[in-house]
Amino acid sequence: MNDSLLAILDQQLEEIMISGSDIDQYQSQSFESYIRDASSYRNKTKGRIKGERKKGDKLPWIKTENDFLFYPGESTIWMGRTGERKSMVTGQVAIDLAMQGRKVCIASFEMLPETTLERMVYQALCRQDPTESAIDGFFDWVKGNLFIYDQQDSVTPTRALRMLEFCFGKFDIDHVFIDSLMKITLPRKDTDQVVDFLNKLMGITKNYKKHTHLIAHARKNTESKGLIPNLYDVRGAGEIVENFHNIIAVVLDKAYKAAKQKPKELRSQKEQEMLDDPKRTEQFIGILKHRTGGFEDIYGFGFDNKSLQFVEGYGQPKRYFETFNLLGD
Repeated sequence: MNDSLLAILDQQLEEIMISGSDIDQYQSQSFESYIRDASSYRNKTKGRIKGERKKGDKLPWIKTENDFLFYPGESTIWMGRTGERKSMVTGQVAIDLAMQGRKVCIASFEMLPETTLERMVYQALCRQDPTESAIDGFFDWVKGNLFIYDQQDSVTPTRALRMLEFCFGKFDIDHVFIDSLMKITLPRKDTDQVVDFLNKLMGITKNYKKHTHLIAHARKNTESKGLIPNLYDVRGAGEIVENFHNIIAVVLDKAYKAAKQKPKELRSQKEQEMLDDPKRTEQFIGILKHRTGGFEDIYGFGFDNKSLQFVEGYGQPKRYFETFNLLGD
């Protein structure tokens, strides 16, 4: 596994200062570089019309691949209530992005690296009893593709932004997952500071033509309003909804999960009917906002307990490493 970004960051952090970055430099540039004849965008517009805008990175599932893509220079919020598997699904997404040839960094301020990576090993190898050679195969494969920012604590907005710019600028990382917004020491009642942080985060992401994923919690007591949160259930809703390109909700149907875990003979008739209903499922992912693609929908998934993967319906987990003979005996 790669050395922790934290050690390198502590040595070189001052080389990259937010105050001197591209995010502020535009203010001193001539307006002539911003005001252009519309005809200069002819070829880019033709490209979008012909579908060239669809050159983004996919989610892991077949059912979403024609509807949603992560585009360079954009930012995504992953929203969910506590315990609804936000970190688990973003771990699976991170593995899939790496399989697409992208460099990924996970900055979890809540979980130890080995905890994050244990889950990802299970997801990648589709089992919770992998052989030692299979585990070694996983780490050999992710070397150079998957990075970990190792700091479990609250961080200042400035440090979070410097870390993001460091990942993009020094390591040429394509996707950075920040888990979570709650661990960034923003004054919740100071809207101006929150907006300033979000604008800088999006500015850095746009300037480097990379993608930032920010995991956020839903507001308390939203579950009483319905299973699927809406845009304005994310904490800091107004500023986030207006600023971010994509907002994705991760939702666990807790009643379904509880019924599924019971032995069949102990389930009530209502619980069994719920499990037999083809329209009900354990896990949902809601595309609540997709600014570039414009497509919004709710997708149901099964959850595979052995691989910790979100799976299509109740099919088999996605087998990432069969081609590389990493699944072991």
